[in-house]
Amino acid sequence: MDRLILPSPGFGHGPWLNGTKAFHDHMRDRLADIPVDGAERLYLSRRELRLSDKHVDREDEIIEMMKQAGYLIFEPQAFHLDVQLGVMRAARQIVGADGTAFHLAPLAMRRDAQAAIYLRRNRPEMLEYLARQMEGFAGVAPLKIDARRRPLSKVTPAPIDMDVLRGALQKGGFL
Repeated sequence: MDRLILPSPGFGHGPWLNGTKAFHDHMRDRLADIPVDGAERLYLSRRELRLSDKHVDREDEIIEMMKQAGYLIFEPQAFHLDVQLGVMRAARQIVGADGTAFHLAPLAMRRDAQAAIYLRRNRPEMLEYLARQMEGFAGVAPLKIDARRRPLSKVTPAPIDMDVLRGALQKGGFL
């Protein structure tokens, strides 16, 4: 064999994060039969994750704020993938910290949805990666919020400034 030609992966890390149009279409077709079942306002929580470095600083306060605004508090990892996708498909507004759920949400979310993603760790590039993926798959440009308390610390989860987070969510129409 002199030369091996392989198809593109369609989706992956780095330059493949946005996915190709063929992969977008494939995923939309595969997910079309999953029942839409959930609230219009969805908060993706991380409080029940086992590893503490995966948690969100002050999440109990954030959850209370989101409950008062009428959001369903959802722990994606506690549900089968089909349920997670159905709940995300129903939401008109999705809010949460950077993490795996925001890699899944763009595959299912409505094109008229709004999303707000805030940093929970000291990796600001994650907001850009997640935003690119969401724009590529769902055509949704999320509100990107860096509410880490200043001066910045190296602690994970990063300390959250509730006033900054609340203000950004209010200004963006999420509260």
